[in-house]
Amino acid sequence: MAGKFGSEDDSLVYQWSLDGTADECGDVSYGDGWHGLVLGTADDCTQFTETNGETYAAYIVHEGSQGFVDVDYYVTESEARAAFDEYRTNNDNDNGE
Repeated sequence: MAGKFGSEDDSLVYQWSLDGTADECGDVSYGDGWHGLVLGTADDCTQFTETNGETYAAYIVHEGSQGFVDVDYYVTESEARAAFDEYRTNNDNDNGE
């Protein structure tokens, strides 16, 4: 898929992130960009089945300085939170200089 998203699913999850994230870190102006943790529940539309049939419960949206967006998909919230903690640690060590 051409454009700023790697896939149509990435575009959809990015749209959800605009409604708010459970947590976020970083900045598109420096370092490795902005990262947003998006959580889903069984009762809302953020838990969906991608083309491979896997159901995801959480996502990490990444946006870089050029506006390109990538999304990591997680089956469980705990996996996503552990991965997000790594991004937070890396961003806490990067003061933007």
